[in-house]
Amino acid sequence: MVLKQWKIDTAHSSIGFSVRHMVVSTLRGHFTRWSGTFVFAEAVPAASTVEIAIDASSLDTHEPERDAQLRSIDFLEAARHPLIMFRSTMVEPVGVQQMILTGELTIRGTTREVTVDIE
Repeated sequence: MVLKQWKIDTAHSSIGFSVRHMVVSTLRGHFTRWSGTFVFAEAVPAASTVEIAIDASSLDTHEPERDAQLRSIDFLEAARHPLIMFRSTMVEPVGVQQMILTGELTIRGTTREVTVDIE
């Protein structure tokens, strides 16, 4: 099986999030410092892998006081857990340039399975 490995171009990619707040609004933010690799198995795309490391202190919601609180011990505890990690366990192509990634997301020392859409 031929594998092609790429370093994800963070200048042309982004990692964002949205969280419902009190049922009436949605908080949106992103991380400004992160890195990742994508290993593509051309013959069997489902055998591809993705690994991403996110600098937890680079969280940005465009509100400095809120960002400080989200980085604090109350939420991400970025000083003690500086990296948020994602390692794929399954890659499912769903279109020419789209995939569904299932993997292990580790935040603040706790790992949970998540599914994310990528383009």
